Amino acid sequence: MSQNTSITLFEHESRSYSDFIQGPSSHHLDLIEKLNESNGEILTLKRNGLHTKQYVGLIQVSDLSIEILPKMYSDGLTRASKIENSQRNLLYLLHYCYDIPIYESDIAHMQSRKAAWFEILTYMFIKNLIDVFKKGAQKQYMEVEENLPYFKGKWMVQKHIISNCFKKHHFYVNYDEFSPDIPLNQILKFVVRRLKYQSQDSENRKNLHILDYQMENIAYVSNPTPLLNKVIFTRLNENYRPAFNMAKMFIDANVVETSVGSMSSFAFTFDMNVLFERFIARFLKKHRRSILPEDLLDCNLYSQMGRKELARNSKEEKSFWLIPDILFNKREITKLIIDTKYKKLRKKDRKKGVSVADMYQMAAYANRYDCSKIILLYPRTSGINGHIIEKYMLKPTGQQIKVATVDLRIDLTNPVNKKKLIEDIRKILEEE
Repeated sequence: MSQNTSITLFEHESRSYSDFIQGPSSHHLDLIEKLNESNGEILTLKRNGLHTKQYVGLIQVSDLSIEILPKMYSDGLTRASKIENSQRNLLYLLHYCYDIPIYESDIAHMQSRKAAWFEILTYMFIKNLIDVFKKGAQKQYMEVEENLPYFKGKWMVQKHIISNCFKKHHFYVNYDEFSPDIPLNQILKFVVRRLKYQSQDSENRKNLHILDYQMENIAYVSNPTPLLNKVIFTRLNENYRPAFNMAKMFIDANVVETSVGSMSSFAFTFDMNVLFERFIARFLKKHRRSILPEDLLDCNLYSQMGRKELARNSKEEKSFWLIPDILFNKREITKLIIDTKYKKLRKKDRKKGVSVADMYQMAAYANRYDCSKIILLYPRTSGINGHIIEKYMLKPTGQQIKVATVDLRIDLTNPVNKKKLIEDIRKILEEE
């Protein structure tokens, strides 16, 4: 295999080992196995080749890059056009899911260099961070306690006595310092440092090294997750929000690193089930005035909230819970529940490919939340036309479960297509 080989696959696609490695005993397979052990199965290793699952993203195993994209492209395109179409739509999903800026010029710049979408995201993060760092890193006053050879700030007498029995020339003091070493910058530095070792793009790596050098006065933290909730935005640091949101996205992504001998690998992946659910919820919230019918406009919209217990065990302990993906509530009355399923429907199947388990789950929602309208929402795939696929009535209550689809295969960055998506979802919510 040549150095720095890259391949692109779509979700639920298979590729023969002979297409990119010399036989199934290659060290690449060992690295993929280790990633699967650490992360749950992100790639299925079969006898004759790899099979992708519902995870999309980038898997880097030594000198092999495997880009996995969602099947979000228009029919009838060449494979190269499908890849570009899918990259754009995946970025569009992330734009809504993480409130990150996307600019056509940035996407075009990286796609002209045949960059993977991971490198496009990295480029966008770098560009944003460089812009806000032009005036220097954000600073704020931080409380500092130190044992110094000179007096500064407030003298901490008790700690001074404990620490300086034999250091008569020192002072244990407390003072405020105007410092860049704050949670916001520590989070940004963590992502810069991680991307510096993961990016394969020469331009990105050069700029990441420059940023890392500029952040030398900021402490490196090994786990930035606890710091995320400590960042508070004001008018003084609002311009950092896009970079912070992108950093949070990189942290939230299912990043796993492992090694076999001297060879390392990492996986940067998103579960499409989660992205689809989060995108629909955020899209509804952002465009609620254009989407929601009149009877839902004054409802509260909750995403992954409003859980209710379904069953308890013999010790009266709460054991099973119901947590709707999207819930519309008005004065404690549930008006509508939307449950997203990132699965492929089957037009010729009598049940349209809706599983019995999914229907039981919707019946449980209808009963436990006393809700008369439930929508099972799927992505539209080839052979499926129209936004409403089927309607079911629960017996004996008459509660309705509607099976519907939304089309994410079109170019979602096109304003005309975004308007069409808004109209499609509105029809799904309106139609009885």
